[in-house]
Order: sequence, then C-alpha cells, then structure tokens
Amino acid sequence: MKETVPKKRLDHLDIARGLAIILVVWAHADQRMDQAFFKTNLELTNQVIYSFHIALFFIISGSLQRRLLERNDLQFMLMRSIRGILVPFLCLSMAFMALNLITPKNLLATPTLYEMLNGIFLFQSSDRAPSGVLWFLFVLFCCSSLTALSYNILKLSIFHILIAAIIIKICSPLVDDIHFLAAGKFARNYVFFVIGIYISSIVNDIRFSYRNYLILLCAIILFIPNFVLIDTYKPFFQIITGVLGSITAIKISNIIARLNPTGINIIKYLGVHSITIFVFHMPFFVFIKQLIYKFDLQRSFIGFGTWVILGCLLPLALGIVLQQIPLCHALLLGRKPTKIIPALTETKK
Repeated sequence: MKETVPKKRLDHLDIARGLAIILVVWAHADQRMDQAFFKTNLELTNQVIYSFHIALFFIISGSLQRRLLERNDLQFMLMRSIRGILVPFLCLSMAFMALNLITPKNLLATPTLYEMLNGIFLFQSSDRAPSGVLWFLFVLFCCSSLTALSYNILKLSIFHILIAAIIIKICSPLVDDIHFLAAGKFARNYVFFVIGIYISSIVNDIRFSYRNYLILLCAIILFIPNFVLIDTYKPFFQIITGVLGSITAIKISNIIARLNPTGINIIKYLGVHSITIFVFHMPFFVFIKQLIYKFDLQRSFIGFGTWVILGCLLPLALGIVLQQIPLCHALLLGRKPTKIIPALTETKK
C-alpha cells in the first residue's frame, strides 16, 4: 500500500505491491468458497499467503518512510500522514457506513449506525467498523505518526524504535482481542513497518548484483522450514515468515522488473492502484458471491478464478470513475488521480 512515494517510482515495488494485492484478494476469496473445496484445494496456499502478505505492505510503506524521516520535518510528515491516510480512512468509513445503511439485510448483515460510529472513532479493527479492511489505513497512520514522533521528538534511533517494536510484537497476544484504537492490529504489525525502515537499503536496492540473489536465496531457504515450526511462539513465527516472505517477494519482483516481460505493466498497474483494490474489493465481494453461488461455481477453480479476477477488476473500474472527480479521488484514496491506462505491451528497452 502506498504511504510515501519517491520522486521516481521504483518499478519493482509496484510489481511487489501488484502481486501482494492479488494475494490479498485471493486470500479473502478462497475462504468464501465452498468449505470442503477450500480445505481440499486452497487451505495450504491460504496459510502461506497469510504468513506475509500484509507484512509486505507494511515493510514497503516503512522503507519509503525512511527518506522522510531523515528530513527531520515532523510537521510535514504528520500532515502528509493525515492527508494521505487518516482523511481517506475517515471518508471511506463514512461512505461505507452510508452504503451499509441502504444495503438490503438479505444481502449483508450490517452493524447498526451506532455500532459503525463506534467502529470508526473508537474500535477501528472490530466487526463494528463499516468495512473490515479499513483497519489497515488506521494502523498505517498510527505506525507512521508514532515513528515520526519517536524519531523527531524523543530522538530515538531507528534501531531503538525497532527494539521497541519487537517488544510490542512479542507482547501482542496480550492485546489480540483489544479493538480500541486498533490496538491488537497495531501490536501485530508495527514491527513490520519499522523493519521496512531499518532494511530500506535492501528493499529499495534495484541493482543487478550477487548480493540481491544471495538475499533472495537465503530468504527462500529460511522461509520454507518455518511452516514446520507452526507451534513455535506465534509472534516469533509471524516476524520470521513476514520478513522472509516479504523479502522473497520484493527480490523476485526486482528480477521481474529487470526482465520486463511483455504484460508486466498489468501487475505494475495493480501495484500503483493497490490501495484502490484493497479498500473497495470487499464491498464488491457481496455481489460476486451472489454471482458465483447462483451459477454453482463455489466448488470449482473456474469460480475461484472468476472471484479473484472480478475482485481486482471491479475496484479498478470504480477507481477509473473516481479519477474523473479529482476531489473525491483525493479524499477517498489520499492522492491525485494517476494515469488511467498503462502501456500493457511495453517491452524492455
């Protein structure tokens, strides 16, 4: 997800975000298929995806925050986080609240108005929230703001902030069920944001070097055995798989960016607009599910593939509509409209 953007976009990070948002839609769609079909065909891949896909977004966001931290401009950083993350969180929450109020109850069981208001302002990661995915924006805002305050006001080094984030992660089971100010989600994910800052030189490295291949190889070798250690203390398992899985995805994306195969701009486009897909795919799932079950496709890979494809394309279509209304686009997505249609067949120069 996009938190801060360098003047020149890094293609491999757009590709990594594109792959990550496909995995997000995949992991949300597979659980809504027929349960017997899910357990037989999709449960293992779901576990792999959940081991790192959200961590990947936080690590990329953190890596892009490093440059802003080093400017030592607290006011600029806080205002950027408010405009680019908190305002979209609030506007999207209000929009989804209105949508929930007019949605027929036979299509979706929605919280009451009072519950949704509590979900927006007090319990951002609970079932009371108007949308189950918007917690990400609120937690990302907390990560960005807390790091900026710690670095600029408390004068903590990145290393000391990382130690604090690891301690918070280790203690996260104590607050897992606390939804007030998304405390549980924050405790589980803050460490990945700070790790992204700490290893930003690795994340943003676009060189064609043996170092990058060695990092990729080590990440893959160390990532796989950790599924055998599923009974290990959970926070440690999550840190290891989250970091190694993310580094693997980023380094593979770097190789893909250098090869620049035909059609890769489709994945880049998904990455550039990953926030659009992230925040809008769940509302479309209500209608996609009706379609899949109506044609009895909930026990087939055709139905699952259709669900994932529509889960990516329909939010993008809505995003294109929003681009025609720049103010709405800025309020809901935190940025100005970007290029609508990518050069899908652009090849390596």
